[in-house]
Amino acid sequence: MNKIIFCSFIFISVLIFVSSSAYGQETLPEPVTPMLPSWDGSIDEKEEAWLLEKLPPELKADLLKVKEVDPEQYTELLRDAHFVHHDIYTGFMDKLEREFHKSERKIDELDLHTKAMGIQYQHASQSDKQTLKGEIRSKLGILFDLKEKKREVEIQMLEKELAQLKESLIVRKKNKDDIILRRLSELTGTDEYLDW
Repeated sequence: MNKIIFCSFIFISVLIFVSSSAYGQETLPEPVTPMLPSWDGSIDEKEEAWLLEKLPPELKADLLKVKEVDPEQYTELLRDAHFVHHDIYTGFMDKLEREFHKSERKIDELDLHTKAMGIQYQHASQSDKQTLKGEIRSKLGILFDLKEKKREVEIQMLEKELAQLKESLIVRKKNKDDIILRRLSELTGTDEYLDW
């Protein structure tokens, strides 16, 4: 009986919403959808400007240098940059999870940066190659340290989850009979007067 009343309520609510929209009521604006690179591999000027605007200045400058020497690789790196800088809502994350997400983003960004520098190296003059090689090596050292820090945070997160699982197991073992009785009453339908 409760299901019929609930379904009727939903149906009437939908009818009211549809009819109010149909009779000149103000409608909500369309949500802004993030721009994605097209699947055919091309990126138009508008997409390019939107993607570049999200990047840190140093990475943006390196990608623009790649554009001068290898437009095809530039397009590929720009597509990768979009996925590096996707926005994730961190409001429900705890401190460790936010730290993990932040370090993951830095790693992806620096990885993209080293790829761009590698492409620049391949197209550089002999005199510039030595300087670029040193810069790439330095960035790779930083990247390695960031990856190790991320692994440490990941281990802390796993240890925390393991501790919670162990605690849950202890509590569940202590309350075995209550848990079984509650599930039994759900399965047999004898708990209808005990609903919250």
